[in-house]
Amino acid sequence: MKELKRVHTLDELIAENKRLRRMLLTDELTGVYNFRHLVKQIDIEVEESKRSNAPLSVIMADIDHFKKTNDDHGHVVGNTILKQFSNVLSKSVRSHDIVCRFGGEEFVIILPNTAMNVASEIAERTRLAVEKGIYGNYKASVIMTCSFGVTDLQSIDEDTLIRDNPSDYSSKLLQKADHNLYQAKAAGRNQVFSD
Repeated sequence: MKELKRVHTLDELIAENKRLRRMLLTDELTGVYNFRHLVKQIDIEVEESKRSNAPLSVIMADIDHFKKTNDDHGHVVGNTILKQFSNVLSKSVRSHDIVCRFGGEEFVIILPNTAMNVASEIAERTRLAVEKGIYGNYKASVIMTCSFGVTDLQSIDEDTLIRDNPSDYSSKLLQKADHNLYQAKAAGRNQVFSD
C-alpha cells in the first residue's frame, strides 16, 4: 500500500523553517541566543564595526554564588533562576543588543554601535535590576547578585591580532570581557568592572 505524503503549503514550510532556525540559534532553557549564535554573531559585529568604524562593546555577566544556590535548592530552582536572570538581561538592554548564553550561568551581551562608557552604564543598570529581584519558585526564593565584565573593540591590542581575521578579534574581545568579569568577582562580586 502506498503511503500518502502530506502536502505543505508555502506558509507552513516558511513557519516550520522559522521554528527550526529558532531552535538552532536559541538556548533551550533560557530562550536567549545560544553559544553557537554568539560565535557567529560576534564575528559579524566585529567586521561591521571595523568596516564602519563604529564602536562595539561586550558585557559578560555571571550570577554570583550560583553553584551554592544549585547545591542548596536543587537544579530545578537553579534552572528557574537562569530563566529569570536571562529575562532580566533581555529587558535591561536595547532591542538591537544581542543577549547570548555563554554557558552555565554566564551570559554575553553584544552591544553594536555602543561605546564602553554606555555599555558600563547598561551593565550597572542591569546589576541594580537583578539585585532588586527575588528569584526561584514556590519551593525556594532567593535574592541574588551578579558580576559584570565590560570591554570594547577599541581596547583590544591590535598588534597581537591577525588583522583580517574577525574571529581573532572576537576571541580577544570575549577573553577581555571574561578577564574583567573575574576582576569584578575578585573585588567582591556584585559589581561592574571595565577597562
